[in-house]
Amino acid sequence: MRYSCRSHKIGHRRYYDRYKCGIGNPLCYKNGELLTVPESRGDTFDVPEGRNLPQLLHKAGILGKTGPGTYAQLPIGWKIITRLKRVIRVEMARIAAQECCLPIIQQDGIIKSRLSEFGSDMFKLYDRQGKLLHLSPTCEELACTFISSELSPLSKSQLPLVLYQINTKFRDEMRCSDSGMRCREFLMKDAYSFHPDAVSASLTYADFKEAYERIMNTIGIECHLRKNGDGNHVDEEFLVNINADGEPTELEVAHLFQLGTTITSEAGLMFEDAGREQKPVYMNSYGIGIQRLMYAAIAKHSDGEGLALPQVMAPYDVAVVLCELDDVVSRHFASALHRVLLEKGLHPLLDDRDMAVKQRVADLKTIGVPHLIYISHSAEAATLKPAPADVVRDIKVAAEVSNSYHLWQSEAPIKVQNGGSMCEDLMDKRVRYVWRKDGGEYTITVSELLDLLRI
Repeated sequence: MRYSCRSHKIGHRRYYDRYKCGIGNPLCYKNGELLTVPESRGDTFDVPEGRNLPQLLHKAGILGKTGPGTYAQLPIGWKIITRLKRVIRVEMARIAAQECCLPIIQQDGIIKSRLSEFGSDMFKLYDRQGKLLHLSPTCEELACTFISSELSPLSKSQLPLVLYQINTKFRDEMRCSDSGMRCREFLMKDAYSFHPDAVSASLTYADFKEAYERIMNTIGIECHLRKNGDGNHVDEEFLVNINADGEPTELEVAHLFQLGTTITSEAGLMFEDAGREQKPVYMNSYGIGIQRLMYAAIAKHSDGEGLALPQVMAPYDVAVVLCELDDVVSRHFASALHRVLLEKGLHPLLDDRDMAVKQRVADLKTIGVPHLIYISHSAEAATLKPAPADVVRDIKVAAEVSNSYHLWQSEAPIKVQNGGSMCEDLMDKRVRYVWRKDGGEYTITVSELLDLLRI
């Protein structure tokens, strides 16, 4: 194995000549990976169901407030959002929706009939010629304008057409929320479908509704639907009951609309039927507030130690905790196991920070890492203690769900060069394993660990 683990001290810090892997060095903890998490270790928060959610989001390194209604997504928060976006993209691919990216800046006049609806919620700016522009609060009209311009004439054979994007939206909220639920700038998955008739529109609407239900089930949150609208327009909201700012509230995480032909007619979007007859286009609109979805899931999956996220949305699949920092053999083992997990396509964290194991584990539990692996001499010498059959089953199911979306999708595995991990030499070595969800501690072999993680 091509590594050097000579340890030497300079002042009060430890330095190690670690494993060389060609592209940087992914096999060690990097400054910033747990940005703000150790600093907030002593903070407390109440559970369950998201009570004092702002404190939990801060403690777990999810976001940092930069001003009224504006937040920085910190590394842990952005990793969770990235995994949520991947789940959403997979479900959009299942229903043949095509991803695009519409501009954030909209020309004045694109949103016509709904100017009174948005009113002062719309951010306005002026270019150097003094022309009025808007920061996008929504994109229904813009999508119609784009389709009308690029597909002219639009024929029936080009319908249905389903587009979606994951992009930033802006609304000048009068009362911004400390929990980040109501922001001036937020991330949305918005989708728009165009149809030749109401039947086609209803079929695609049903596809999106089922896709949204799969997304909610995948990340483990229970939603209830609220149906609105009249005979001409139908819309449904996906609502989650949580305690956002200390008070019970219904949080809207997704919304679906059957808009009929109202917006397309105002935008002048028509399609040509047989005989070149011009007919109105039916339109649907679908939205998911990605940050709201994350906050709802965090509120549901938290306990007194921090986040207890399902693996499918956790910032890391697994954490390898090196218990004996000065022990060369243990460091060899931890580095090799971390590399094996990378080569198998997971996104693991090797925690070799120069601090007490108890402090490091507290941080890892705070951010919701689902699988904790302790590397130590005591674990290697311990008697095997496998997890009960029902726990094994639950772990494997959760791992298979996560792997179906994320295996080999993270940037982390591609940082290592394949073919040097000596995986077979590790299979019989023993580690202490903790499943974050139930807190049970088990002693298992590396081979059993890989089987648990379904890799």
